[in-house]
Amino acid sequence: LCNLYRRLVLLCLLASLPFLGSAAYSAYIYLPTRNPPPGSNTGPYCDPVDDSECLMPFPSSFFTRRDSTTDTGRRVSISLDALSTMYKGGGPEHPSFLNDLDGFSTGGPIVFYIEGLKEGGGIGTNGSELPDPDHIEISLTSQSITLLLDVDMQVLTAHWSEFDEIDPHRPSVVMQPATPLNHNTTYAVAIVNALDMEGNVLAPSKGLVSLLNLNESAVSTEANKRSIYYRDTVIPALKAAAPWLKTTESQIQLLFDFHTASAKSQLGIARTVRDKTMQQLKSSTWGNWSDHIRVIRTVDGRCRRPTHRVARVVHAEVDVPWYLTIDSPRHRASFIDKRALYGDQTPVEPVKFTVLIPCSLVGRGANSTNLTAVIDFGHSFLYSRQQLIDSSFLHKMANDNGYVMVATNWRGMSRLDLPVILRTFVAEPNLFQAARDNLIQGYAAKMTIQKFCREALLDMDFMKFRPPRAFQRYNLTEPRYIFFGTSQGGILGGAYSALTGPTGLLDATVLGNPGTPFGLLMPRSDIFPKYLKLLLLNLHYRRHVRIVLSLMQMAWDTVEVSGVLALPLTEPHPKALIFTGLGDSTVTTLGAEVFARAYGARTFANGPRNPYGLDVLHGVSTTSAKQQEALFTELLYQKNLLELYPNKTKHGGTQKVKHNDVHVCTRLDPALEKQTQEFILRDTFIDACLDGCIRSNASC
Repeated sequence: LCNLYRRLVLLCLLASLPFLGSAAYSAYIYLPTRNPPPGSNTGPYCDPVDDSECLMPFPSSFFTRRDSTTDTGRRVSISLDALSTMYKGGGPEHPSFLNDLDGFSTGGPIVFYIEGLKEGGGIGTNGSELPDPDHIEISLTSQSITLLLDVDMQVLTAHWSEFDEIDPHRPSVVMQPATPLNHNTTYAVAIVNALDMEGNVLAPSKGLVSLLNLNESAVSTEANKRSIYYRDTVIPALKAAAPWLKTTESQIQLLFDFHTASAKSQLGIARTVRDKTMQQLKSSTWGNWSDHIRVIRTVDGRCRRPTHRVARVVHAEVDVPWYLTIDSPRHRASFIDKRALYGDQTPVEPVKFTVLIPCSLVGRGANSTNLTAVIDFGHSFLYSRQQLIDSSFLHKMANDNGYVMVATNWRGMSRLDLPVILRTFVAEPNLFQAARDNLIQGYAAKMTIQKFCREALLDMDFMKFRPPRAFQRYNLTEPRYIFFGTSQGGILGGAYSALTGPTGLLDATVLGNPGTPFGLLMPRSDIFPKYLKLLLLNLHYRRHVRIVLSLMQMAWDTVEVSGVLALPLTEPHPKALIFTGLGDSTVTTLGAEVFARAYGARTFANGPRNPYGLDVLHGVSTTSAKQQEALFTELLYQKNLLELYPNKTKHGGTQKVKHNDVHVCTRLDPALEKQTQEFILRDTFIDACLDGCIRSNASC
């Protein structure tokens, strides 16, 4: 026994050596506190127009290089030297995959600052100010001191701007576009007519003054070309879009431009995975689904009482076209393999999924019903398909309405991915690519399962029951195929549903408590303080956290609505029902409204407010859901909204958030439940706000 014990101990030590080595390396590189060297916010690799940080303003065309092989004619070029100014340790692992993009995020927050702006309270001449989220409309007028310009079209773009409270000691302004920006478009950001704390007009950025004063006859450098471009193109376009700027240059205190990524660069990999997956599933070589499905176990429930809701849970696995470099579904730190993506043969790997059959579909009594829909369920943040088994809310929903429900993990953002996510935040920022690529693989898995559901699910042996039970398969029509997700399920489900549009796999989608972009949602969530602590293990200042979130957004656009539904839209998307709760402490309603605008949603007139940019349906309480249409509903939780940001100031952005239950209570609200069921069962939008959609407090 002693020898056996020694061998086991030795085996455990040997097995743990790689992990101990990795931890020691990460601790040596990232955790020691090394103060940034003096002047680290300036240098040849830093944008000179904003000397607040080396990587501010961000995004900026300064951090690109010319490349005639891309759709935009540019390619992102963020140097390791610039990134290293933010990290405490021996330097970050360069997120080089970002430099493969041909432009910047279409949805991410824009970060910049000019000295004295916060001290002046965000106020400008003639009563102008930073446009806050409740007054987005002033961002297009002379009342705004921040302007977001579409240089190509010479028009202003709606946005809001706030002082970022992540780092109150090193302020920055965070500008959030009200809707995703267009692909492959040049934008410029300007601060105009802002005042300091004494009421005097702020002096322009020294870097901007130097840039604009460069001699046109000087040697042709990138700085000289930028200077000419600003004087000859950007400033005239700004004057055309904002004619109240009389003298223009003397009123501009900060100016920079950036170019958004093309659809090909931002979405190309995800769309290629989708198309190649569908091609393989349709090919004659795929064969019968019975050859690709394996039942792991079946658990039967009781259906003797009205309170019994689950007749059967089936745990199974399906073969899925596989695009990751490591051919193991258990390995999360893996990336898209271009050989699988563009080669002739795509391997397959097994992916687990769960099927839930409610009691109402196998009974013959008064509580029985026919099958009406097959629901593809998307789980919440860092959960798993187990949520389908654990959630009594989903069981009731399925049993009351005759739904078969199917779930698999959001690969890349399930509980199994937590170790990689922690490594990304603490030590290896380059692994954010792995999260993105695993999500793309996860989307391929969900598409495979959805196609299986349409073609073979109802004929599988595990759908058959012994007498006197019998599965009630058909009603007058075939069942509808719907995606349903809340929280992370709604966030990722919005992109997944839109991405599947050309495939016709989904008839419609229901998206609860969603939002976009990641760079907006994360800092405004009640879960953010935990991740902030992790990020600060290897970043010098909290302001650096804001910049890193914007860097991450460049990757995240590929798998969320901020990228998939950026204009111009060239692909159809399923009709959508979207709902949220004002006062939500987990996913900010501001992000839900950006999400709704991206979907082109409408809203009924009886709601607690009319969000900016959404068409309002007047004089009707019911309308049929037409192709690609979307409806947005908000519930107002009065007490929770008032208490959400205890220390909020008028122009303050990210604040300490007080946790509440709005995030959960919205999906359980009877009015929204009825609206959801009418949409799923009858393809109809009904007004859930005949009572005004006002609730005093979230209690559920």
